[in-house]
Amino acid sequence: MPIEFRNDVQKECYGKLKGYLGQLFGELAEEADDSPAFFFSMGSAMVRIYALGFGKSATFAANSWVVRDVETTLPLAKFLLEANANMTFGAFGIDEDGDVFFRQSIFAPTATKEDVRHLVMSVLSTADEWDDEIQKKFGGRRSADPAEAPQP
Repeated sequence: MPIEFRNDVQKECYGKLKGYLGQLFGELAEEADDSPAFFFSMGSAMVRIYALGFGKSATFAANSWVVRDVETTLPLAKFLLEANANMTFGAFGIDEDGDVFFRQSIFAPTATKEDVRHLVMSVLSTADEWDDEIQKKFGGRRSADPAEAPQP
């Protein structure tokens, strides 16, 4: 199935992203089949980076699922909101499956290869830094852990 783009800028930025990721990470960056995205892992963190169209422009958004299979509780939400207040770039969230993720975006049309490297590495390092603490306090499993990993 071919990838659908919202606009020509998104399509152009997707090509730029593909080139940058190939230069920066080589074979580590795998192209998604169903969306304008790439994914790979480093350490205990996994990242998916998208070329997203909005209006007549585009962004690069990097997501890392930090902890999966965690119960969404008020203490967890409070912890993530307090962590967000101290983030310079990006923010934690909880997706529709209840998984904790970290996301950061940059404006795609003017992004350089160095901007993309920084985006990917900051999301990966944030997820890798916080996944153990969140898992220890609230349960679940890190994204890089197998689904049958024992729960703390």
